[in-house]
Amino acid sequence: MSKELFKFSMVCVLLIASVVTPLVVRHSNQEILQEKEEALRQQAEQLAQFRAEKEHAASVKLARSFSEAQLAELLRLRSEAGKLRQQMKAMQGLREENQRLEDGAAAVQPEKVQMSSEEFADKVSPEIMEAMKTIIQELPAAWQRFANDRTNEVPTLMPAQFSELRKYFPAPGGQIMAGLRSVEFVRDGGPVPGDALFLREERPRKGADGKWRRVYAFTDGRVLEATVDDSEFGQWERQYLGAPAPAGR
Repeated sequence: MSKELFKFSMVCVLLIASVVTPLVVRHSNQEILQEKEEALRQQAEQLAQFRAEKEHAASVKLARSFSEAQLAELLRLRSEAGKLRQQMKAMQGLREENQRLEDGAAAVQPEKVQMSSEEFADKVSPEIMEAMKTIIQELPAAWQRFANDRTNEVPTLMPAQFSELRKYFPAPGGQIMAGLRSVEFVRDGGPVPGDALFLREERPRKGADGKWRRVYAFTDGRVLEATVDDSEFGQWERQYLGAPAPAGR
């Protein structure tokens, strides 16, 4: 072999080595990395399996430490806790909805005006008079039903207490008639023959003008509201017990 050919061969070998060697090294490094990755993966799987076995062993140990009754109670408590959390969540939703509705109502409703007791006394006068008119209209039938429950005859005198008659009045919708609880006889023991004035509002009311008010009913069916300067209506009642109701009062 000539010297030139030998040199050419050596150059070719060196060129081939310079190309092949990095490829070989890279391939070797990749294999090493793959081996390390595989080892790490296996270690991770082993660790996960170890943890699962440890948790299972802990669960088994915990289960063995409880009796069947205790386990049942534990499961029940867990179930109740879950339901309680759901109920609390629902209640919180209701609170938020109620607050939203209240805020909306406050935004559209005018501010409430405080009313004094005197102003209220004046305001309810028409309602009390209407209630008294209804009571006086229903009184004869209630009186008859009361009598039928006892002697089956209409008594000549009213019962001693008006409270005994109340249950004989109509009760629309199962509710006691409006105003019936605040009515009483003018005379203690009930009216006597010749009385024209016999029912009254139990308690007088002081109006905004400083005068006292009280609604009365007469035997002829008329209803009026009497006014006096103080809360004593005795003199006014004695004046009209045996006389017709004053006109225009």
